[in-house]
Amino acid sequence: MAPHDLRRPFKRAAISDQQKRRELALLRQEQSRRDSQNHARTLASSVLSLQNEPPSELKSEPESPYEPVPETVCRDFDVVRASKLKGSEARQWFSRQLMLPEWMIDIPPRLNQDWYVFARPSGKRCFVVSSDGTTVSRLRNGYVLHHFPSSLPNGARTKDNSGPSNSYVFARPSGKRCFVVSSDGTTVSRLRNGYVLHHFPSSLPNGARTKDNSGPSNSFSLLDCIFHEPDQTYYVIDMVCWRGYSLSDCTAEFRFFWLNDKLAETGACNPPSSYHRYKFSVVPIYSCDLLGLHTAYNGHVPYVKDGLLFYNKHAHYQTGNTPLALVWKDETCSQYVLDTDSKGEVPAQQQIGIKMFSSSQHSIGVW
Repeated sequence: MAPHDLRRPFKRAAISDQQKRRELALLRQEQSRRDSQNHARTLASSVLSLQNEPPSELKSEPESPYEPVPETVCRDFDVVRASKLKGSEARQWFSRQLMLPEWMIDIPPRLNQDWYVFARPSGKRCFVVSSDGTTVSRLRNGYVLHHFPSSLPNGARTKDNSGPSNSYVFARPSGKRCFVVSSDGTTVSRLRNGYVLHHFPSSLPNGARTKDNSGPSNSFSLLDCIFHEPDQTYYVIDMVCWRGYSLSDCTAEFRFFWLNDKLAETGACNPPSSYHRYKFSVVPIYSCDLLGLHTAYNGHVPYVKDGLLFYNKHAHYQTGNTPLALVWKDETCSQYVLDTDSKGEVPAQQQIGIKMFSSSQHSIGVW
């Protein structure tokens, strides 16, 4: 046997191009996280050093050279600003923000440990934004799909009591009847004649100048959804912002936990009512082990399936196509295995795209 044949059984298997890009994407996001942490530590150290420095020793210093702000900080600022955009500016911004999956062309390592899987609802992929007392859904091209009130935070101007129209009875406490108003970082109680009873800080939303967990009154939320026409439901597959707090730099594992926990608190998953037109619903998400994959593939769901989506548990919410999110379709789990035209009919010829990725070893990607 030739010497090189002896070494062949121990040769490491070739790594696919998609796996290389997955590893690179995770490295980039880890570096971005470290940059953000270092930036935060620098700011905190600067503030503490200024607080501890005696006033007599304070001296004016020359302005430091400009240092670029980490991309994660810029993205958070863009999300806040985008919630107030209108018209063509809003369309252009939202058309570039969705995280889009790549086709699954190989099996990622540690699929059963590092990945989630769920049945993708058939419908229109969109962002749903609740802000300033209204809710707007925008399609992949940025155009508005629906404009409606919802139970999402700041998603409606009218508080909806959508429960049963029964009567209630309770024991009335003895005391002074009053209104309690929390606004602009303070809380005020006013008697029936309008006079102030108390002026105090509280844990009510915007009831104290300290930061509370309810978020500012002008906060917004941003959900990644698929609108399912048959039951007029927005199926939420990811959460990007909640009450003004960005989750784009959080792992998918945390975002999915936060999504299920917070959406249930709002009542947005309740049946529609006069003030909350569309129902929201979360999709069942499974760890991608044998049982989870089988359930997602063959299990019953209340919507029409359009393939399977695979999300890496450690992936942040990245705009554009990413190898950390994958899609699989076949005739069992999707009715749209082949491309269809605007009428839903299969054209006579199918198209395929080929893209060259520049690297030390040229490779070809297909989608």
